[in-house]
Parts: sequence; structure tokens; C-alpha cells
Amino acid sequence: MIEDMTVRGFSEKTRNDYVRNVRVFAAFIRRSPDTATAEDLRCFQLHQTQTGMPPRQQRGRGHALLLHCNATAPIFRRTL
Repeated sequence: MIEDMTVRGFSEKTRNDYVRNVRVFAAFIRRSPDTATAEDLRCFQLHQTQTGMPPRQQRGRGHALLLHCNATAPIFRRTL
């Protein structure tokens, strides 16, 4: 994932933010994000909404998770 962000020209701050957001998701599902399903993502998004997270912050986390899924499991994006 880090290499993909570097190739895309992401700043160090953006890379750190993305990694942090993927860690938050991993803590939520209590396992590696590499094993996440579309249902896990949906539950995480619902959780963010129910806890009052602002839409802008939700989008940031969503972008990080999308990059992670595309970088680590290209077949996963077909199920979204």
C-alpha cells in the first residue's frame, strides 16, 4: 500500500493518514483488513454514521480503504 501511495505522489502526511485509517478499520473488524468483506465495509460505514462522524472524515477513511482494497486484493473491488 505504501508503494502504491508513493507512486501516486501522495505526501507523507497523506500516507500516514491512510495507514492510520486502515488501522482503525482493522481494529473495528478485529482482524486483518486483507480479509475484509463488503459487509465489513458496510458495517464500518454505518458505525461511523451512527457515532456522528462528519461526512468529510468518512470520505477520507473511505478513500484509504478503497486504496488498500485495490492495492492488496484487486479481485475485492469487483464485489463492491
